[in-house]
Amino acid sequence: MNEIASRGRVVQSSPADEFQITDLKTLRVMAHPIRLELLERLARSSTATELATDLGVPRTRLYRHLHALEEAGLIEVVSTRRVRAIVESVYQAIARSFVPGPALLTSGSMQDIGEAVLTTVFDTTRADLKRRLDSGRLSLDQREADPRTFALGRFAAFLSLEEAASFVERLESLAAEVEVKDDGQSTGEQMYTMQFVFYPPGGDIVC
Repeated sequence: MNEIASRGRVVQSSPADEFQITDLKTLRVMAHPIRLELLERLARSSTATELATDLGVPRTRLYRHLHALEEAGLIEVVSTRRVRAIVESVYQAIARSFVPGPALLTSGSMQDIGEAVLTTVFDTTRADLKRRLDSGRLSLDQREADPRTFALGRFAAFLSLEEAASFVERLESLAAEVEVKDDGQSTGEQMYTMQFVFYPPGGDIVC
């Protein structure tokens, strides 16, 4: 648990750095754009009301997603907060990063696992970007005003195995550097999300 009981009150601790996903059921719970973003935002503890404000959605839409994540053991209630006559739960993710663990490979067929991974990685990001573009919270022309706001692209390069490994290492190091900066205490900052896939293309191409 990410909490410590002290004299009848709850003292929150920081989430773990990493949690390994070991079964297909848990991966499928995560495979939803709202749930994935909730996990990312709950690296810092928040109530459903705060999350709804950040996401720009009605609070009632979040309860079933929060319940599913809590049932899967991916988030937990770390304290409660009274707002007028209502007692709100304060949620926090159990980890800052969720990664596939070795046991995941034996939790189902490779086809099912591959489909769940691709859904989590690509479909959720696509749905999230579409939702933001449709709502006007993200614009394809914002790059001209502020290059830091939205960047999207694809590139190809010819690299040796050593150069490819070095590139991935530097990219992961840069991401880790930003994650270290997020101590969960800063306020007034915008959350940014990055997704990358780096692989050698090949195989049969269907035209």
